[in-house]
Amino acid sequence: MERHTHPLAELCPTLTPEELEEAEENLRQYVELALGIFERIRQDPISYRRLTRMIDRERTADTTQNVDVEGKKFDSPPESLLSEYAKLL
Repeated sequence: MERHTHPLAELCPTLTPEELEEAEENLRQYVELALGIFERIRQDPISYRRLTRMIDRERTADTTQNVDVEGKKFDSPPESLLSEYAKLL
């Protein structure tokens, strides 16, 4: 019988079983919140158009900055774009 490792345990191997359970519940709640926000935006045509325009602008413009974290590069949107996302909420 093959034993499967919990996906969060692979990401955070030092967590106890109780901490893994709490992390899984927190992740589930976060995903539900994010999907709820997206669904709300999607149901409002004006907000949805604003969101898609912002995403398109972010993809086509060189507006991201590289952040070096432990040797890895991440793209981070500028503060002005983050405030525009917040207005959608």
